Amino acid sequence: MSTKKILIIGIQGALAKITAELLIKDNPDIQIYGVDSRSIDNIPKRPHLNVQQIRYNRTSFEKLFREHQFEVVLHLGRL
Repeated sequence: MSTKKILIIGIQGALAKITAELLIKDNPDIQIYGVDSRSIDNIPKRPHLNVQQIRYNRTSFEKLFREHQFEVVLHLGRL
């Protein structure tokens, strides 16, 4: 089985962090990509979690979706 890729938008938020932790705990073959427009300095390092600070604009998200084929997208960011 291939590794599942999940994008979490708004990874800096408390709900997004909890969600990522639970997904990693329950799914050892998962790869989570977390993005946020806010600083990502205090997000704990995890083997299955890649975080990136990006601007919420069309260009940034087009690039992200071109580079990865996400099976699930969770929008937990603020608008």
